[in-house]
Amino acid sequence: MPSVPVWGIVLSALITAVGSGGIGVLITKYWEHQRRKRAQTDNVLLELVNKQGRQLKAIRREQRVERHLCEARLAAQRHKVVNLDSAFEGVLMLFKAAPEKVPELIPEIVAQRQAHRETEAAEAAAVMKASLEAAVKAAEFDESDDGEDE
Repeated sequence: MPSVPVWGIVLSALITAVGSGGIGVLITKYWEHQRRKRAQTDNVLLELVNKQGRQLKAIRREQRVERHLCEARLAAQRHKVVNLDSAFEGVLMLFKAAPEKVPELIPEIVAQRQAHRETEAAEAAAVMKASLEAAVKAAEFDESDDGEDE
């Protein structure tokens, strides 16, 4: 007696039970199921690609904002260094040219330094304001996104 694989026995039993017309229906149903399953997988993948695209746009926007903020901070720091350098050079020239006038000019130097500090504080406040506005815009964008988390 030849040995028949188990799947052969199961297949022949199905053919016998269902009849030759029933196999066609089973195969058709199977392929319909596979098409629906593939379409569902394609939809999930397409949604993920779209979500990734939105996230990439948000990241690029945040990078642009951060770049502008860094440039503003660097400009404020450069301004501060230039102010300090000019004040230092002025004091050195004063010491060289007229050391006897130093006590008279100290109040002016202090006033000039105070004015520089106030200017620097105003610049720092402007940078902070821009930073906060950018953060608020980013938060509003995140809320307007369709509610999906990363």
